[in-house]
Amino acid sequence: MVLRLKKNGISVCLLVGLVLAYILVSNQPLKPEEVAELSAAAEVSFDAHLEARRSGQTELSLTHMKDVLKFDKKRLGKKHLRISAHQSRIADIYKQQGKYSKAKRFYRRSLAVKEKHHKEFLSVGDKTLYHLAEIYEAEGKFAKAESLYIRHYAAERHHSDVQREKHPDKAPFYAMPVRLMKLYEAQEQHDKLETLLIQDIAHTKEIAGDDNMLTALSNERLAKFYRDRGDYSKAEPLYLEALANVERASHPNLRLIAKYLNNLGLFYKRKGDEEKAEIYYLRALTTYEKMNGPDHLTSATTLSNLGGLYKSQDYYDKAEALYVRVVAIRTKAQGETHADTVKSVDRLTQLRQSREE
Repeated sequence: MVLRLKKNGISVCLLVGLVLAYILVSNQPLKPEEVAELSAAAEVSFDAHLEARRSGQTELSLTHMKDVLKFDKKRLGKKHLRISAHQSRIADIYKQQGKYSKAKRFYRRSLAVKEKHHKEFLSVGDKTLYHLAEIYEAEGKFAKAESLYIRHYAAERHHSDVQREKHPDKAPFYAMPVRLMKLYEAQEQHDKLETLLIQDIAHTKEIAGDDNMLTALSNERLAKFYRDRGDYSKAEPLYLEALANVERASHPNLRLIAKYLNNLGLFYKRKGDEEKAEIYYLRALTTYEKMNGPDHLTSATTLSNLGGLYKSQDYYDKAEALYVRVVAIRTKAQGETHADTVKSVDRLTQLRQSREE
């Protein structure tokens, strides 16, 4: 007979005890009614797990999830995909608690089951490899983390390609290998990072085309890589291409266009080409003002950047006028005590003091 008990803590514990007593310890083949009872017990325990998680009771949530795992292992066997899902949920809880050794154990068990069902790539959206890589990275085991990140992003790319072939009319999904990029950057593996960034541009163009925000972002990442290493001749065309990507998009986004114009201004300022820096700052400012008017907060950063450029050229009158506008905009939008407003006031004060010296 299937047990029908309320989903409160006492009822769940009673149900668990009864089922464990007469089914879990048995080595006999399960009877249909026992399968039904295990299924009911798993359902009740899973609901209790969700309820505990919603209320922030992490340990209780973990206990209930382990019960679900026991019931379904007995009912479905150790190699069923549902078992791997339960193991991943338990691993997620341990990871959240910072108990990495236990989390790794359950992620690896989950992965072992999934790999028996999926020979090359895990299913769409599966994060087991990614989460396991995060743990190895946190532990300083960078080679293991790298290997798992590579596998995860290879699966992401595979599923993206499959979706594109099956549904060419739908917008493709693609997860940039950001975590792998950050790993290479942190480890100063510049050759690997450069290769990955170049591959990312190629793949993004393949799935999204040239005139797309994703392609612009990929171009910008590689541009920053070269800029930070002082290779301005390689960075410049990539910054320009990123701007062209968003300008040529089927539905141009003025906010993004202004952002990339401002970025070019910053790049040329860093490069020492002040004439081009001014051109792109002014274009960015015109675009922001076209969007929201001359006194909107979105214009403040570019106004400040342009003011800084004029200050470096000893054009103090121009710089001061822009700094005054920035202070007025930020004070109105963010208040006098906001950190950005305070910085803007300090910048204006320093400019005025430097003029008096």
